[in-house]
Amino acid sequence: GEMSRASSLLRDILNESFDSLVTDDKEIHDEIREYIKKIAPDKEKIVKLYNGKAKIFEAFGIEKQLKSLFGKSVSLPRGGYLIIEHTEAMHVIDVNSGNRKASVQNQEQNAFETNIEVAHEIARILRLRDMGGIVAIDFIDMHKKENNHKLYETLREAMRSDRAKHNIIPPT
Repeated sequence: GEMSRASSLLRDILNESFDSLVTDDKEIHDEIREYIKKIAPDKEKIVKLYNGKAKIFEAFGIEKQLKSLFGKSVSLPRGGYLIIEHTEAMHVIDVNSGNRKASVQNQEQNAFETNIEVAHEIARILRLRDMGGIVAIDFIDMHKKENNHKLYETLREAMRSDRAKHNIIPPT
């Protein structure tokens, strides 16, 4: 028979890292629970029905994340931020350290830490926004070759779980 949208989605993305599946719809909850019972009986207990008064996206902070994620400017937890521009031919992401303070002698470390944090966030943004084509990222300049190499490896690792075909070129 035909699979429902929820079961079809789970078939494509469910993996061992899932520790909770929450829905606010009893019918979908039962359907997901049945599907999980068939394919991974040990995971059946991760399916939960939400009964709170607040909307489910508000209760779990998803509403706020979505609003901030799809804007032109994306704030990062440690004070940095991204500016995302879209053109017909490509996407450009500019990385800024924002209000992250660093001493003059520690600028390299500040740039490195901000860039590493951003690498993980960019991988998440590309998946959530379904951004494809050419994506140019203007990371904060770093002078040490080993830091640039670590940044490249971090971005490659962060993108590893993305099922879309991609090619990452080392920072220049």
